[in-house]
Amino acid sequence: MASLGHVDILSWPDPEDATVVVLATVGMSERPMNVPSGRSCVSREPRVELVMDVGKSASEAAARLLLDLSEFPFVRQEFLHWGHVVPLGRPIVENSALTHLYLSFPDTTRVGPETVLVESNHARIDLLWVIPISEQECAVFDASGAGALESLLEQGGVVVSDPFRRSVA
Repeated sequence: MASLGHVDILSWPDPEDATVVVLATVGMSERPMNVPSGRSCVSREPRVELVMDVGKSASEAAARLLLDLSEFPFVRQEFLHWGHVVPLGRPIVENSALTHLYLSFPDTTRVGPETVLVESNHARIDLLWVIPISEQECAVFDASGAGALESLLEQGGVVVSDPFRRSVA
């Protein structure tokens, strides 16, 4: 679908919803990310790939967003991992209230294991599920943490693939 240097975006239809596509980076994990001094991560040299559900109409914009996000940790000398929130500085798509990305555990029944171990180079690759969230949902995350945000999304019946959904906060 799309490519940026060493990172490609794969796309396939969601088998449970014909209006949704699944996007995934391939190649982001070739380089380990930097864990800044004083920060902790489940891996000394985190390597990740990104996965996202999105409505077909927003798939091109979301693919570009994933490509940008795949470069973010290397440009900023930072790392991305489960439980992180990344501000976009703009809506995910025009006229959307979703301006942040929450990185969660993937649905392992749909995309496979959340962590893959590569025996040839002893690398650990973690899959991060990219979920667009609103400013209000980000405030829930900031105030009460990842568990509270995920409960809010789940209890609100949020369709995370809908870039125009209303905030549940």
